[in-house]
Amino acid sequence: MGSRFIKTNGISVCIHRNRKHDLPPLLLLHGVTDSGRCWGTLPQLLSGHYDVIALDARGHGQSDAPVNGYRYRDFAADVAGVIEALGFDAAALLGHSMGAQTAAVVAADYPDLVSAMILEDPPWRDEDPEVDLEQRSLEIRKNMEVRKSQSLQQVIDSGKVQCPAWPDEEFQPWAQAKLQVSPNVAEIFKGLDEPWTETASRIKCPTLLVTGDVKLGAIVSPARAKKASKLMERSTTVRLPGAGHCIRRDQPAPYLREALGFLGQT
Repeated sequence: MGSRFIKTNGISVCIHRNRKHDLPPLLLLHGVTDSGRCWGTLPQLLSGHYDVIALDARGHGQSDAPVNGYRYRDFAADVAGVIEALGFDAAALLGHSMGAQTAAVVAADYPDLVSAMILEDPPWRDEDPEVDLEQRSLEIRKNMEVRKSQSLQQVIDSGKVQCPAWPDEEFQPWAQAKLQVSPNVAEIFKGLDEPWTETASRIKCPTLLVTGDVKLGAIVSPARAKKASKLMERSTTVRLPGAGHCIRRDQPAPYLREALGFLGQT
């Protein structure tokens, strides 16, 4: 995939594109501390059907990293700016975790720009009111700084210990992203801009919510997925057994099947 920079909202956002301009656009929005290079073989597998464009979110990969501006509406405004800069009337979105919540906010705040959406285990949880969000953000920032002091091989080795079942090709870009990410990104851990239920209730486009197994680390529980399906007017939910939070990495074949099946119907 070729890379280029797009100016939007006062920053440069790096995009990686397969240049299939005659196909409908599909934007890939990665999770926190990942980058647009962290999709494994998925872009290649989707490229026969879509003009696949993977973004580096602000503070990640090769995109600019301002000192602040890491709320979900900031990320969503960047995505909207990229869609408009590329001249699309609308685009489909596929997002994981932070990227899934970003996609949800784009669909809620800029409904005319989103034709359909896949949400892979968004951070839709009910925050514990006793959790100090400022302290959580500070601790995560420190953890990011420690990891950025490690070598690429050290980060790769730690990833293989944490996620031994992932495809081997995932680890190099995953580790590289951990060394690129700005600790300023930790601001996002101060919480959502609004309760996830309010965002979900404003989503009108066809949406596929992909969930995993909470016992394996997935965030969206069956009860929360059921609640989400009632809030989103045109939604479908699929649960992939044997998958944790990174569903496409844990169960790549069924994930691809569900994604293509959903997008082919929209």
